[in-house]
Amino acid sequence: MAACVGQRRSTPGSSAIFTAGSDVAGKAIRDALSVLDITVFNRTSLFTIQVLLTVVLGLQRLQPGCEMARNLLAVASRMALSLSMHRSNEVDTSFDDRMEMLRVFWCVYMLDVETAMCDKMPPCIHDDDIDWLLIEPPKFTYGGHGIVQSSTGVTLSLYSARQRLARIAGLILNEVYTSRGRHLPSNLRDETARRLNAKLQDWKAEWFAYGRATEVSQEWQESVLVHIANLQFTFFQCLLRANPDMASTAVDVCNIVKDGDDLPLIPTHCLDAARGALRLAMAIRNGEAAYISNAMQYTIPAMVLLLNSSTVTPLQQDRASDLALAKTALDVVVHFVERGGVTELSTTLEACQTLWSMATLHESPC
Repeated sequence: MAACVGQRRSTPGSSAIFTAGSDVAGKAIRDALSVLDITVFNRTSLFTIQVLLTVVLGLQRLQPGCEMARNLLAVASRMALSLSMHRSNEVDTSFDDRMEMLRVFWCVYMLDVETAMCDKMPPCIHDDDIDWLLIEPPKFTYGGHGIVQSSTGVTLSLYSARQRLARIAGLILNEVYTSRGRHLPSNLRDETARRLNAKLQDWKAEWFAYGRATEVSQEWQESVLVHIANLQFTFFQCLLRANPDMASTAVDVCNIVKDGDDLPLIPTHCLDAARGALRLAMAIRNGEAAYISNAMQYTIPAMVLLLNSSTVTPLQQDRASDLALAKTALDVVVHFVERGGVTELSTTLEACQTLWSMATLHESPC
């Protein structure tokens, strides 16, 4: 995404933010912020949006959930709409400039939707406002990293995979979490959930079924693994959001354990997504502290779903491997909390350990 943000224009500090350590990234962000003082409040332009996105991406890398990043992203989203970047035929520019505007617009859209999913808030850019004829990124890539299809050898674009998934996330936000969606009759809510789940499974089949994206390969560079992991995390989060019952189960583990509520039966496709998210999170658990902090918000819900399933269905075929994967994840969370990671996780960690004890009660002696 960083390359698409500043593909042709020189955005201050963009390369440093994504290739260097925290100190260099912090300096690059400060340099970009000094430019914002001049550009943001003077005029709305593509260059200004690129600078804003550069800062947003850097802040998200250094501090996931940063409030400044969310606020700057809202400004960038508003500017993109002001420039009619979401319209297919209202911008009188050259072909190259139009293609650049499209790349930047989809970057804004993806970040906006992903932020809205995390915050459970409406996005700044609504799907209904985007022209249905607006060009989307090409599926294939002819340079750089991607998902290599084992059957054809064709490389699928990770950027395009993320954009297509963001479109589904936009639908989920619009159809499940708006006032209209929350007040639908139960039968219509169930139908909406089935339709959104089908779209998510179609996305997974198109982008992951024939490639190696769900496998952990030593040949992949760390940066590629991070991109793949983020795709898996977003896919898992979309499944949770499309299935509110699963979301409440994964998030409200403390109340479930405390109140002794009956644990629900977890659908197979949700368990598969949880396994994929955990495997990749564990594969790169020695990465940057900010990445690990970001991964925790997906690691814990995924672990909770596997432990729930192991408790409810103790005779399931994958129970042993699920428990082993959940135990590895639990150890990582314990280490993260003890190292002074996110202090708010302490209560959740205790509930997860209780859930682990409940799941292993059914273990037969060796």
